Amino acid sequence: MNTKTTFNSSLVDLGKYIKTPSEATACQWELVTLPEQSGSDLPGPTDYVVLIAVIKMTKAFDVTYPQLKLMQNPMPIQSAFVRPWLSGGASNVLLGINKENILAYEFGPLTNAPSKVSMALPFDGGVVVYVEYLSPE
Repeated sequence: MNTKTTFNSSLVDLGKYIKTPSEATACQWELVTLPEQSGSDLPGPTDYVVLIAVIKMTKAFDVTYPQLKLMQNPMPIQSAFVRPWLSGGASNVLLGINKENILAYEFGPLTNAPSKVSMALPFDGGVVVYVEYLSPE
């Protein structure tokens, strides 16, 4: 398993994938492919392509994203998508879907490309955005 802790912290680069709010002050994000490469130069099959982002904002989530609708049955997130660089609060909301009282909002209207699943998960430190572009059928 790859344990690299690299992430991108550019709001401009993140804006290529999602519409970033003007209230955003900082971000950490990574485009994750699974299975992860194990050091080989040979490409292997990719089952998942997912964007994981944490956005910090100057205003509360409901003020920044009033247009997002609450999801009734959000899908659980596989633990492989909980990246080593995520804070405890961000990790907890990703792992806590369907286990605790975690709110998930449909994020599809704010993605810049078609996605299978897209969610925004607010927490005390900001919002975690999960956008799944490719997954096994």
